[in-house]
Amino acid sequence: MARKTLPPDPNDLTTRGTIRKQKPSVFYDPAFCERVVEMGKQGLCVEEMALELGCERKSLYNWIEAHEEFKQAMEDARDCEFAYYMKRLRNAFDMPNVGGQATMMKLAMQMRFPERYRETTRVEHTGADGGAIKYETKSNEEILSSLTPAERQALAASDPKVAALFGITQQHTTH
Repeated sequence: MARKTLPPDPNDLTTRGTIRKQKPSVFYDPAFCERVVEMGKQGLCVEEMALELGCERKSLYNWIEAHEEFKQAMEDARDCEFAYYMKRLRNAFDMPNVGGQATMMKLAMQMRFPERYRETTRVEHTGADGGAIKYETKSNEEILSSLTPAERQALAASDPKVAALFGITQQHTTH
């Protein structure tokens, strides 16, 4: 007598590849809106939400494009997810001996929420008194006329190509 085997349980994560091998045929349900917000409150990410709903992550993105109410629910879920992790981060800093964990938590937040939680450096270049940078265009002749004879000689000695560009000839001294 042949043994009957049960189909793999889609919620069983112990079987490697079970989720990817199955092609879930989950159709959009407006009830998913409330569910994703609740999952966001628990700190679940998009991949975990898809797993909980029995679909692929791509389906969630397709539903965001197709259903305005689901798009809003996912934005709300993302806000809830962020709040969940911010609260955990704050609580972690209240614990003694946080040490290197603070750096790890900071990096985790930057990776999980790059659009909200990242270090940025802003460099602003300005001219005199915070005004615009002034640019001046000069011809080779104007530049040469502003150089002293010693500067011309140093320029010619430093780089023959630059000297040739400016039409400076090297003067050889004889002893």
